[in-house]
Amino acid sequence: MSLTNVRPPRKCIGVASKVRDEIEAVMIQSEYLKGAPFEWITLALRYGLKKDDEPIYLGIDKKTGDLELAIEVDIDAMRSADESELEQIFSEATLKALIHAGERYSLNNKGLIEHSR
Repeated sequence: MSLTNVRPPRKCIGVASKVRDEIEAVMIQSEYLKGAPFEWITLALRYGLKKDDEPIYLGIDKKTGDLELAIEVDIDAMRSADESELEQIFSEATLKALIHAGERYSLNNKGLIEHSR
């Protein structure tokens, strides 16, 4: 999702999908969602002018049972990034949002914290 007129690099979709798959595997393996008051987490990475330190909580969708979160990433940093740097940007934002949600809902963050190192 873009908050600016700046176009993200084409490689963003592939890199974001790779990061999503990798972090989803950690969530499942570590039983991150065990005891959560929601079924899953939907995270929107917003391409903007700043880098958020914590996510915005949009609530739990009554239809899907997903906790909806959003976090802004700096589009300027993404424009000149290679694939490895893009992976780092997406991974850092995703882990930051999930770990924050884990703390808020007393979930098992251990696997995500270890993965963030």
